[in-house]
Amino acid sequence: LVGHEVGHALYTPSSYMTREVPQSFLNVIEDARIERKIKVQYPGITKSFYRGYTELNQQDFFEIGGEDLSEMNLIDRINLYFKLGIHDVKTIIPFSTEEEQFVDMTKVAETFDDVVDICKKILKYIESKSDKEESKSAKVSDIIQEGLAAGDQIEVKASENSENDDAEDGESTDSDGSESDWDSSKYEDDI
Repeated sequence: LVGHEVGHALYTPSSYMTREVPQSFLNVIEDARIERKIKVQYPGITKSFYRGYTELNQQDFFEIGGEDLSEMNLIDRINLYFKLGIHDVKTIIPFSTEEEQFVDMTKVAETFDDVVDICKKILKYIESKSDKEESKSAKVSDIIQEGLAAGDQIEVKASENSENDDAEDGESTDSDGSESDWDSSKYEDDI
């Protein structure tokens, strides 16, 4: 997966850490963005990504064999979707209707500022959900502290002209079938 590292060399700012969101969130969303961009610029590399991630999945590199993927936290499922879900149709990564908007935003992220904005929205969503229940795999505070403790970090300012998401307002259903009252429009102005 040399193409992945070339993608970072071409598209990732050299100083891209921020204290605004967990580093792990930035890594996941930025990986998806740079991999998509390198595949567009060099279409022949797509087969290498497919073979590489398929082989890693067969070796259970991601340690998901026998796991209930719906029990994983959101950022891990987004990571698996972009690493495996788009390459291996046998690996279905479950998302609620609310969570799908973050996958859709990630699919079209063009700039690093877009990545930071998406991470902020994911964090705000997770925080709003944790007010009602614990995060599925870890407490939100643990995820944030883990991300903020990862190495030297500098603040990255998102541009003011970043595009807003196209999420619709209203209630939706979570993966467990329960109704959710999270309204994405409440958070758009905060970012």
